[in-house]
Amino acid sequence: MINHLGYTRVRQNDRKKENGMKRYILFLVMGVLIFSILACGSEEAGSTVEPTMSSTTSSTTTSTLTIMNNTQTITICYLYISPTTASDWGEDKLQGTQIAPGENYSIVVEAGIYDLKVSDCEGVNEITREAQDLSNPLNWGLAEETSNPALEIINNTQTVTICYLYISPAGSAAWGEDKLLGTKIEPGKSFSIDVESGIYDLKVEDCNHGSSTIQNALEINNLVRWTLTESSSVDPSGKVTLRVQNDTANITICYLYIAGSDSSIPWGDDILRGSQIPPGGTFDFTLQPGFYKIKAIDCGQTGEVVNLHQDVTKSVIWSIK
Repeated sequence: MINHLGYTRVRQNDRKKENGMKRYILFLVMGVLIFSILACGSEEAGSTVEPTMSSTTSSTTTSTLTIMNNTQTITICYLYISPTTASDWGEDKLQGTQIAPGENYSIVVEAGIYDLKVSDCEGVNEITREAQDLSNPLNWGLAEETSNPALEIINNTQTVTICYLYISPAGSAAWGEDKLLGTKIEPGKSFSIDVESGIYDLKVEDCNHGSSTIQNALEINNLVRWTLTESSSVDPSGKVTLRVQNDTANITICYLYIAGSDSSIPWGDDILRGSQIPPGGTFDFTLQPGFYKIKAIDCGQTGEVVNLHQDVTKSVIWSIK
């Protein structure tokens, strides 16, 4: 009985294939005939039928997300880029590619607002970022602790490219190492990096170390965005900017002190922390509105310029001549 049913199924399948082949041959013959009739009609009319070429131009704007694995030990194996309005993460974008420590990975996406997630190969270390604006290219730097909050530097200047970023615990005597490690934040672009929760002093510099901006005592315990304008006159906390401008011809400033204008207030620590203000260079320092005393000293400590009562109730430029 089983063999008989099996044989019947085979025969039925053969008939489906046979009938299908007959229909295919019939359609093929009919197609040839129709084509021949059309061709003959065209030739009789003495005309040539040219193929019509059509093209579509996409108006979709794209952007680039770059994952910078700045960790020492963690390999990234999974990347999810999901529109903020979506209810799930969707598929992994790496598809087997791995981002080893010290490596970068870039991917092109449609411009928009996205939630981002990366994970190591074991799924132990995972970090997400919500509502990230990818209207412009974004560099996302990952620190060793992937569960930490993030700092996003937004370069809204028109002409300044940021090549150096320093993140130092507030009040530290040294700035430490550059966090960009060769990455550039060009005008209109942004850079995101994970840091441990805490209070930090921040400094960015252009590629020639000729212009710098400092943000003091910024608390980071969630996503914080620091927007840089052409003059960086106002920071997110409402502070104002004192721009120290070296208008000398050949003197480099290596030491800078700023303190309250009250004579009883000590000068405190050098705020340049190893940085320099070359001739023609500038240095931006953010602080609470008020009156301050300022002292600048050359690298050989042979001369100094002092202003004992500088009005910094709004953003100003102090020129060293």
